[in-house]
Amino acid sequence: MKEFVKKFLLLALSLGLCLAIGEVFVRVCYPQQLVVMNPQAIWRYDDLTGWYLTGNADSKVNTGEGPVHFVTDADGHRIPRGWAENPRPAEGTAKIIAIGDSFIEALQVECEDTIPQVLAGLLTEKTGLRVTATNDGVSDWNPNQYYYETKRALRREKYDLGFVFIYIGNDLVDKIEASFEEKAKAMQHPLRMPKNLSPYELVDSLLYPLNNFLERRSQLFVFVKYRMQFILTRVGLTANYFPEIFLKSEKGSPKWRIQTEICEKIRDEFQNQNTPVTFVFLPAVYQVQQDDFHSFLRNFNIPFDSVDLEQPNRMLAALFKEKSLAFIDPLEAMRKQAKNGALLYGKTDAHLTRAGHRVVAETIIDSMPADMWKEKLAPK
Repeated sequence: MKEFVKKFLLLALSLGLCLAIGEVFVRVCYPQQLVVMNPQAIWRYDDLTGWYLTGNADSKVNTGEGPVHFVTDADGHRIPRGWAENPRPAEGTAKIIAIGDSFIEALQVECEDTIPQVLAGLLTEKTGLRVTATNDGVSDWNPNQYYYETKRALRREKYDLGFVFIYIGNDLVDKIEASFEEKAKAMQHPLRMPKNLSPYELVDSLLYPLNNFLERRSQLFVFVKYRMQFILTRVGLTANYFPEIFLKSEKGSPKWRIQTEICEKIRDEFQNQNTPVTFVFLPAVYQVQQDDFHSFLRNFNIPFDSVDLEQPNRMLAALFKEKSLAFIDPLEAMRKQAKNGALLYGKTDAHLTRAGHRVVAETIIDSMPADMWKEKLAPK
């Protein structure tokens, strides 16, 4: 028994030493971005949408793409640094609002590089008007929450123009909801004893907390995890999943109609305030970087001929036209930029990069001439 304990301790010591050497080697030769996230400091409970950004926040976050300033105003809208003291626009300024999920919240880039702020700057240049933007994007929201937030936002403030961003990757819902789970609790994943031995329970109680602990502290772990995505996806140990909306068999799904119905309700709320609104389809990374999608399909053992990368955009476009919903689809413009070498999505965190935000904003601006934008922004 003593010999077994001795061998075990020697093995543990050797393993610990190897890991320590590996950690030092990665930090010196291949430094990685450690995740710096405190869900309780970023999101708070909200009785309308389930969760919302914390008001008057001022800290730094890192989702794996580099440190970013996270600053919000009293209402919980993300704002650039320096705006905290006087975030209200000057009299006579045209105001736009952007509603969406994590792609608009955009914790991967500085606030001034996000779509709403870039849009405001481009509209100012294009029209000669002073334009300011309200960033009303919150991570993990879906169109049901966009609708309820639209109602609240338009009661709180009068806007001249609205944009609602639909992320093709996961925004298509299959039901209309009116209540939502609190995000802060859902994201905590504390280390605990498993309730049973099911794969889901083991991941949630043990592996998820271990992953959160290590990705905040070990560059070696981040380095290895990024390079093992293929294997981890195969065994179901990543958050990656295959969106069914790309399957040709989903062409008759009720999701398309449900999505359109929710967007009609959002449009009606804006119309009640005499405010024009445009919906923007944000493509998933594998729609733009199609080589990544082929690897993605292999990981999930899905036949290539069973999928259609343009299906969601095509189905939504047809229904939006039928219901007279104004929309912009930047997919082709983003594909063109990606083919020219632009890095539009992060390597570790597959949200938009600074360049990705700008391409989307420029595509929106280029969809109409300056005089039409000026007409939309004119006081009603």
